[in-house]
Amino acid sequence: MNDFSRRGLLKATAVAGAGAVAGAGAVVVSGDAAVEAPGASAVTETSVSGEHGAKCPPAQLTGRIVRPNDPGYTDARLGWDRLFSHYPLVIVFAQNTQDVVNALTWARQNDVALRIRSGRHSLEGWSNVDSGLVIDISALKSVHIDTRSRIAKVGAGLNQLEAVTTLAKQNLAVTTGTEGSVGLSGATLGGGFGFLTRWLGMACDSLIGAEVVVADGDECAKVIEVDLRNHSDLLWALRGAGNGNFGIVTSLTYKVTPLKSVTYVQAMWDGIADLRRIFDAYQRTAPYIDDRLGTQLEVHRNRTLLFAVLAEGTPAEAQKLLAPILSIGSPKVSTQLGNWGDVYAGFQTPIGEEPANWKFSS
Repeated sequence: MNDFSRRGLLKATAVAGAGAVAGAGAVVVSGDAAVEAPGASAVTETSVSGEHGAKCPPAQLTGRIVRPNDPGYTDARLGWDRLFSHYPLVIVFAQNTQDVVNALTWARQNDVALRIRSGRHSLEGWSNVDSGLVIDISALKSVHIDTRSRIAKVGAGLNQLEAVTTLAKQNLAVTTGTEGSVGLSGATLGGGFGFLTRWLGMACDSLIGAEVVVADGDECAKVIEVDLRNHSDLLWALRGAGNGNFGIVTSLTYKVTPLKSVTYVQAMWDGIADLRRIFDAYQRTAPYIDDRLGTQLEVHRNRTLLFAVLAEGTPAEAQKLLAPILSIGSPKVSTQLGNWGDVYAGFQTPIGEEPANWKFSS
């Protein structure tokens, strides 16, 4: 299946931060060596599988298993958005890829509904289910970065903050959304839109491979490697068509880009008296400005906020690019020049401080 570029469309679109990001503790390795972090994903050749409808041996759930009567069940079942509350039959926190294979096989053999979960940020609660199986892959946090080829293979359990800060230690980057606690896999497989989109494209544009657990035969499961040469049609589908539609992704491989520093700009206007002029200037400026500049405009009841990230640029350059907007009224403006990982971590809002019930629409 032929690939196509989303970049031409996106170049004319100002970046608004969506997608999302949070966490810590991944391992970075330069060169060709690979390190598995605790609970890392690992491909196995002993996957439960069958051909031509063959039956599999009865599957057993493995990993960290949480059931309704177990301590910690409430914390294990709840997602970030408390608007949605479900009561799964069992939650499997996979510690490796084989746990995912076993869980999928078990669900098929027992005719149990299942959901896949990583960052728990599904905006409609779709990563949870009543009386079914939730396969949680958030413990799959392996990281392998080849700095020479600029290729990073990471476990699908990383959230966006972990991914951004880990890559930034090597002065590398890939597009993510703005919120750190959101799962990297869900954001990428749904497209992946954020401050670096106008410069690097969507997150899925940098996705060049994946490890995927798929159904096999009547009731089995297997692991396949997906890239431009193997199952290329599945890779094409994974690049933006959504998480969980085609299989359970347990690792992601990206082509990453050098990024040494960014300038981060914050501007705040008290009240909304200047909103019409601000929004008009924003609409006329943001889509056509330097591709390295990604921006987000937020309108609140009593204030208007502008956030901007300029890749490989200075504060003076960022202020000049944003002058048509910043010259309106009397905004409070601050700038920060630094490593992308440090800047990204700095503008995160702790989960406990966020509203518990959100409804999104577009």
